[in-house]
Amino acid sequence: MTELAGDIAEEVKVCQPHERYRSELLRQELHVPRLYGPVVDINPISYELVFDGQPAVAHTLSTGPVEDLTITVHGGQAGTGPRIDFDGNPALYSGDDLTVHQQAFLDLLETAPAFA
Repeated sequence: MTELAGDIAEEVKVCQPHERYRSELLRQELHVPRLYGPVVDINPISYELVFDGQPAVAHTLSTGPVEDLTITVHGGQAGTGPRIDFDGNPALYSGDDLTVHQQAFLDLLETAPAFA
C-alpha cells in the first residue's frame, strides 16, 4: 500500500505543472486568437445577504474578460428566479447581436420541456 501511495504521489507531481499552464501561453504557443468559443457558466449559489437583520443584494461588478460569448446563469435571490447574463467580446458581438442571442436562448427555454 505504501508503494502504491508513493507511485500516485509521483504521478501527481508529473501532472501538476500541466495543470498550471496559463491559457494565454497555450494560445500563444498554438498561434490561435481564442482557445474556446461560447461558454455556459452555471452558478446555482443564492447569495442571500443579511446585515444586522437588513437584507442586501449582491451585484456582479465584473466577470473578467470574455473571449467569445459567455452565458452565466445565477441562482435566484430572495425568492426570485434565476438571472441569466449574456456577455460578449465586443470585437465579435455588438449589443444587437447579444440581444438576438439572448432572445433565441429565452425562446429555447420557453419551448423546452420542463424538468421536474
